[in-house]
Amino acid sequence: MRAALGAFRSRLIRQCLTESAVLGLAGGALGVLLAAIGIRPFLTFWPGSLPRAEEVQLDWHVLLFAVAFRTGAGFAHSHT
Repeated sequence: MRAALGAFRSRLIRQCLTESAVLGLAGGALGVLLAAIGIRPFLTFWPGSLPRAEEVQLDWHVLLFAVAFRTGAGFAHSHT
């Protein structure tokens, strides 16, 4: 619609990148929040015992890798 109304290609690309970034950050934040809240109840209600269950926690190194990978994938997808 915006292209038909005369929007520049660069403006459309910036808008797409912004929308992707906002949605990705919101989804990522919600996922981390749900993971942080849900770890202990999950372990409490898991049938049987898990070995080393007391050591289960969020790994911030993995989280940072996932954020970096998602950001790169978002940029790659928006440029295709």
